[in-house]
Amino acid sequence: MRFPRRVGIPALAAGVLILPMTGCAGAAAPGAVPTDAWTISPGPTAGATPAAVYSVARLRALVGSVRAVDGLAASVVDDSQLKMIQGIQSLGSSMVTTEPAECLDLLRAGSFSDDRIPTAAALLGPPAGRSTITASSDDSGLYWQGMYNLDRVRARCSPSTLIFDGQSARYELSPVLADLHGRKATANVQTITDQNGPHYTLAMVAMTGNLFVTGSKTIPAARPTDAEVKELSGYINAVIDGAGTAIPPAAATGTNA
Repeated sequence: MRFPRRVGIPALAAGVLILPMTGCAGAAAPGAVPTDAWTISPGPTAGATPAAVYSVARLRALVGSVRAVDGLAASVVDDSQLKMIQGIQSLGSSMVTTEPAECLDLLRAGSFSDDRIPTAAALLGPPAGRSTITASSDDSGLYWQGMYNLDRVRARCSPSTLIFDGQSARYELSPVLADLHGRKATANVQTITDQNGPHYTLAMVAMTGNLFVTGSKTIPAARPTDAEVKELSGYINAVIDGAGTAIPPAAATGTNA
């Protein structure tokens, strides 16, 4: 039994989770640690038009427009699959606890998974190297606060312990650099270590206006390769960039930059 599958760790983050932390201009060498965890662009000027709120149909079109590095189109998930993904990312089981105890709420808050907020998700790539991306539209401030909760996760909950059904696993976050678009963005490697050894997930999140885009991908080592970072960040950037067009681009992922 692999603990992460049963527990449903956030894909964050933080990033976590879709969790911390990144977003500097240009992908760095594998394993490089950013001096500044966040990428933040200037905010809107006074009198600017309010940020758009996207419908589920629009969000599905955005994530469905992306193509994987192998050229195949994204597979948009149905409502039941989406609920399953959200449950996993948000540590939805009532049987999950953490040490320190405060980390459970922080991890859930940084998961960017809430069934009250319009969301669409898609899968990209072959099963052995599949990536998951989600796009959500939130004007309530909940996900905006979630961006900052990732700082708390990194400061207070790395490392921490996840406990489920009498078994425990160590949870850690390691920041990486990625070229992510949007006003604010972060990326990290999430490590879950159980009795079967460590399991690694590359997780990123970027936001612009009321649009929040997350991506996660299981990787074989603690330090992602440059290609892995470019692939996942490319998918997220395709959604962010496509949101500003009348029809989302069908192929651009930015992975060949």
